[in-house]
Amino acid sequence: MPITTILVAFSSIFTLTDFQLIWTITHGGPTDATQVFTTLAYQRAISGGQLGEGAAIAVSPIVIMIVLAFFVVPFGAEK
Repeated sequence: MPITTILVAFSSIFTLTDFQLIWTITHGGPTDATQVFTTLAYQRAISGGQLGEGAAIAVSPIVIMIVLAFFVVPFGAEK
């Protein structure tokens, strides 16, 4: 169980922060099929000129990562 929890947490974090691959291949995909927080934030802030909205979208995954960290830390400390 601890290894599975850590793997799920790291996979989720890497998925949330993946920008280069998605942007270079699909730019968010057809009808936003491959859209993640980072590409959405980039589209709103840089392409759309809405810096505040882009910043809010870019910061929102921090809450998800904190919740995942609470699940990982107790299991990671066990021996």
